Amino acid sequence: MISSSAHIARMLARSGLASVIDDRIDAEVVLAQGLSARPAPDVLLAACRRLGVTAADTATLTHSPDGVIAGRAAGMTVVAIAAEPRAEVLAGVGPGRVAPSLAALLDRRLLR
Repeated sequence: MISSSAHIARMLARSGLASVIDDRIDAEVVLAQGLSARPAPDVLLAACRRLGVTAADTATLTHSPDGVIAGRAAGMTVVAIAAEPRAEVLAGVGPGRVAPSLAALLDRRLLR
């Protein structure tokens, strides 16, 4: 998980999601490692290194133009998540796909 929040560990614990997250890059890690913020790809590439995967074999889901730019610079598949009119803005920075919501990416059979 990637988050710019300094409180993500606490939020994951409170939500009961901490056990399903393998690793995280958060404000603490960004500061400790001197990583540049988006639109630089530093944070995404650091996550790939920590997980032992190549950027080309991953996807990033983002809701911001800077996230799209960072994902493209990292060499990832980029999926922008936004409804209109924001979707048009994100499409303009070149993601591989724009979806109106995370639910739109699910196999319809999973929603039953």
